[in-house]
Amino acid sequence: MMPLHNIANGTARRCTATNRKTGNRCLNPAAFGMATCRYHGARKRSTVRHSAEHPQYRHGMETLTARKQRKTNLHKLRIFEYDLKSRGIIQ
Repeated sequence: MMPLHNIANGTARRCTATNRKTGNRCLNPAAFGMATCRYHGARKRSTVRHSAEHPQYRHGMETLTARKQRKTNLHKLRIFEYDLKSRGIIQ
């Protein structure tokens, strides 16, 4: 069994996160096998969920440009429909 690093004598690795305002590094020890402390999101790559398993996953079937194009085309279609209804061609 590997001995844990001692925080008191300074042998523990420090968290690599920095404060945005002051630029000072975090004073907490880094989590075991990580670069950051538990407050700054220490997690292993193996435990992070990717792609469809991630809770914020989106299907990715429609890009922003495709969505904008669809919206523009639907707007044109509504105008065309309104014009046909006003002429009495369709009901």
